[in-house]
Amino acid sequence: MKLELINVGVDYNHQAFLRGINLRVEHRSRISLVGPSGSGKSTLLRVIAGIERPAIGKVLIDEIDVTTTPPHLRRVGMVFQDNQLFPHLSVGDNVGYSLRITRRADRTEVIREMLDLVGLSGYERRDVNALSGGEQKRIAVARALAANPSILLLDEPLTGLDEALHDRLLTDLIALFERRGTTVVHVTHDVAEAKRLSSRVIDIAELVS
Repeated sequence: MKLELINVGVDYNHQAFLRGINLRVEHRSRISLVGPSGSGKSTLLRVIAGIERPAIGKVLIDEIDVTTTPPHLRRVGMVFQDNQLFPHLSVGDNVGYSLRITRRADRTEVIREMLDLVGLSGYERRDVNALSGGEQKRIAVARALAANPSILLLDEPLTGLDEALHDRLLTDLIALFERRGTTVVHVTHDVAEAKRLSSRVIDIAELVS
């Protein structure tokens, strides 16, 4: 789906933090937002996801105004920097968390499909706390994709990985997104990572008026 931000602004403590954000992301495209810590990259993702509401402006998905629409009705998936997996749930239950009201047979099939997509087939019953950092990243991506989102948001998804694992997982993610035709908005401070993952790299400073 297509995403558009129109004159979006965010306030913190009644003071303007971001202002005049205009951004258009076409269907099936991948863009990266780069900039230093504290520049508002993650905040912008939270606005797109519906976790945070802008003080001004609009968020459109396929030309429908979703500015006040709650997160679970937007069909937007998000992978957080710290993964935010549920430590008390198995790998399978983490991946299928958004499918709790789905028929069990269908839910089991989706979980199996998502784990296969991220290269972790057969991990359904494993303890997420026993996984490596790279495996946890993959589970976070699988969980985000399980609900079949129209748009996937990646907030510094590869932070904290060693160079070899970072390179391998980035390669796998690119292949996965190309295969699925996923619309992606990716946030990072790593310009090299951004250039590899996306066809369009934008410094967030260029968006702020």
